[in-house]
Amino acid sequence: MIGAATETGSYAQMKTAMPTRVFASLLLAVLFASLSGCASTRPPSGSEPASKTSPTLEPVDLTLFQDALEPYGDWIESASYGTVWSPYALPAGWRPYTTGRWLSTDHGWMWLEDEPWGWAAFHYGRWTFDDGRGWVWIPGPTWAPAWVAWRSGQGYVGWAPLPLDVDRKKTSSEKPDDLSRGVDPMAWSFLRTREFSAISIDASVLPVGRNPTLLSLTHAAGRYAPYGSRVAERGFSESGAVERTRRYRVTDAATYRQNRATVVKGSTVEIYRPEAIAKKPSAEASPSTRRPPGSGAQENVDRERREQSRFDVRMAQERERLRREQEREIRQRPNDLSEQKLQRRQKDEVEAQERFEQRERAAMEARRERLRRGGG
Repeated sequence: MIGAATETGSYAQMKTAMPTRVFASLLLAVLFASLSGCASTRPPSGSEPASKTSPTLEPVDLTLFQDALEPYGDWIESASYGTVWSPYALPAGWRPYTTGRWLSTDHGWMWLEDEPWGWAAFHYGRWTFDDGRGWVWIPGPTWAPAWVAWRSGQGYVGWAPLPLDVDRKKTSSEKPDDLSRGVDPMAWSFLRTREFSAISIDASVLPVGRNPTLLSLTHAAGRYAPYGSRVAERGFSESGAVERTRRYRVTDAATYRQNRATVVKGSTVEIYRPEAIAKKPSAEASPSTRRPPGSGAQENVDRERREQSRFDVRMAQERERLRREQEREIRQRPNDLSEQKLQRRQKDEVEAQERFEQRERAAMEARRERLRRGGG
C-alpha cells in the first residue's frame, strides 16, 4: 500500500508540474512503449488464428487429378482455398466418408469408397464445407488411408474430415485430441461399434442431430505416423475400440478404374496412386473426360431441383430416425441420467438436426441460384 500511495502521489505531482498538452504526450508515449513490449511476446505470425488467413495445403500437381475428376464435378477457383473441386449428383445431406465402408489394412483403417472419384478425394487433400456450394475438396499431395479425425467410446465410433490446419505427417508424437480440435460438429459421422465393420455403413450412420450427445460420450482416438512414403493410422487401429475382422495388405493399382477406385482381391486391396506410377495411364485406361449427360446449364438447374426433392424426403427420414433413437433412449435411460437431463439433451439434438437441415438447404439454394445466373 505504501508503494501504491507513493506512486499515486508522484503521478499527481508530475501532472500538476507540466502543461496539460505535454503531460498527455508523455502519457501516450509511455502507453505505446508498454503495448509494444506486450506485442513482442505474442506468437509469430505463423500461429495467428485461422480466421485471419485460410490455411492451405502443400502445392500439388493438379494434372494428377483434373482430367480424372472432371466428369464427376466442377473445378472452381475459391478465394479462400485456390483451386477446389465440387462434386455433383451427391445424395441429399451427404457428408464425406459416408458412402462406402472401413477396411482394416497394414496402414490402419482405410476408407473403401463407392464413388469412382474416391481414390483421389478421400485419400489426398481435405474436405471443407462451403456455404455457397456444400462440400468441396481441396487437393493435396500426400496419400493416406483416410483423412479423418477419430472418436470412440460408450459403444460408438465416429469420424470426420480433418481440418486443413492439421498435418498428419507431424502427428506421430502428438496426442489424439490434437487431430479433432476445430472439426465442424456437423461433419462427424457416428455409428454403433458393432456396425463399424459392415460392408456398407451408409444406412447405419446415426442422424446428425445426435452429434452433440455422441461428441460428449466419446473421446479422441486417432494418431498418425509415417509408413514408408505414405501416412498410416496408428492409434485408433490399436486401441481395441473395434474388432478387426481381417487385415488387408495395400498394393498399387496400375491404372484408374472406371467403376470403383479400389478393388479387394484375396488378402490385398488395390489402390490407385498416380505419383506411384512411372508413366501416366493410357487414354484407354483413364476415365472419359467427356462431360456426362445433363451437364448443360438448364440440366444442372433441373438436377438441383430433383436433388432438393430428394433432400426433403431424406431429411424427413432422418428426423424419424432421430425420433426412434430418442424413444429407445427414453425406454433404456441409464440410472445415472436424470429424466430432466435427458429431456435437455434430446432438445439439443432436435435443434442440431434443424441447424444441419437449414445449412444444407441454404447451400442447395445458393447452388441453384448461381446456376440460374449461369455461374459454375
